[in-house]
Amino acid sequence: MGLVQWAKDWIGEAVKASPEASITWAGVCVVLPLLTNPSAADAANRDGFAYVTNRMRYYIALEPLLLRLIQDSSIAKTTDNLTEECKAHIVDLYQHILDFQFRSVLRFYRNWLGNLGRDLVQREDWKQMQLKIKDLEDTVYTGFIQINELLSRQKLDCLNEKTKESLQNLYQILSTAKEQLRATEDIRDLTSDHIKLTQALAERHQQSQEELDKQACHQVFRIIKGEKDNSYEWYKNRVEDRVEGTCEWFLTHENFQSWLKQDAGPLLVSADPGCGKSVLAKYLIDYGLPRAATICYFFFKDQDQNTLSQALCALLHQLFSQKSVLIRHAMPEYFKNGSGIVTLTTTLWNILKDAAKILLLDLRFLSWMRWTNALKRTFGT
Repeated sequence: MGLVQWAKDWIGEAVKASPEASITWAGVCVVLPLLTNPSAADAANRDGFAYVTNRMRYYIALEPLLLRLIQDSSIAKTTDNLTEECKAHIVDLYQHILDFQFRSVLRFYRNWLGNLGRDLVQREDWKQMQLKIKDLEDTVYTGFIQINELLSRQKLDCLNEKTKESLQNLYQILSTAKEQLRATEDIRDLTSDHIKLTQALAERHQQSQEELDKQACHQVFRIIKGEKDNSYEWYKNRVEDRVEGTCEWFLTHENFQSWLKQDAGPLLVSADPGCGKSVLAKYLIDYGLPRAATICYFFFKDQDQNTLSQALCALLHQLFSQKSVLIRHAMPEYFKNGSGIVTLTTTLWNILKDAAKILLLDLRFLSWMRWTNALKRTFGT
């Protein structure tokens, strides 16, 4: 039957040439729907039942939304007519769904002969019933869209009114804020001047405190025992002055002159006790060495001034007196150890090395500048 139904039009065209065949085919065409109705009805029922069953999940999810729209009094007041109309469409939709399901259940449990008779006369038009359910679904969906649009417009109108009220309140607040701003401008100017003055005083106090800390650190290295003047200067000054005309030979000695030209390095002067080494050293410190040099000294004295820490402290005190910027190398250890730093020989030695490195770099830079200037004078820029 399916094959004949598919070839119906083609066969009709083919039998037009024969009257007898046309009459016979007309009879077949009359009987053909009666033969195809049962299979078409069965297929339409299966298709419609599958559609309705699969749509049940959608209806279950739709149920809370429907109840909220129907039971919400505020929504019902604003959309009274639309809500009632939508409720009627929903009831109609559910009636058709239940009717389709009930008729399908009866078809499942009815014998095949009973179904065949009903299908031949098309007692239930399953395809039309499915189309009716789909049309009702579209109607319900359209009703929901109209309700949502109406509610959205109402919410937007309400939001617009609240926005206008908020804007008016904002204008009032802004006007009050402007008055307060004008009132506080003078206070702000005074506050700004006060802050600047406070910052200046704080900076000055900080600088003063830093200077005091540096002075305190500097004086720590000038060791004095008791009230008696026994500083490193006193031990130098207690050495007798040279006799007029003596010690001058040392200034012209080739080893001394060669040593003066070096950036760094020791110059050892040795002699027997009592031969005048201390007198010579005092003369070199006070008169013989170049005044541009950084001169530091320490005179050892048995049983009194004879420790390495005393010597290092004396050298550091003199170095910081002439190059105050170098005291920054001692400040961290001074803050850490306080006056006890004068007993830490290793720490004192490290401070002296760090400061001497910077001093040596300065000397090398000055030497390079003098050499560069000499080249410029000789060969021109």
